[in-house]
Amino acid sequence: MLLESPLPSSPRPVFLLPEPIVVSGELERGCALEWEGDRGVVLKAWGPERLRGEWWDSPFERDYYVVDLEDGERLWIYRDGLAGTLLLHGIFD
Repeated sequence: MLLESPLPSSPRPVFLLPEPIVVSGELERGCALEWEGDRGVVLKAWGPERLRGEWWDSPFERDYYVVDLEDGERLWIYRDGLAGTLLLHGIFD
């Protein structure tokens, strides 16, 4: 996992997706990520920021990463600790 220079504490994206989108690939420099017909190559990644707890009766465990792509786009992606999948949750402006 890439751990670059730290970002300001707890950065949050401007745009949150209504439902997280499954992402395939790895959060390593030079690796391609793909989601719903879109694609990008990882330049840098910061994280993880771990969030976990229970929402009513549904436990959750997420490791969030801020990911810069080579095209300049910055994404907020998490790895679901229960399912192991990567999901795109937000996009920075």
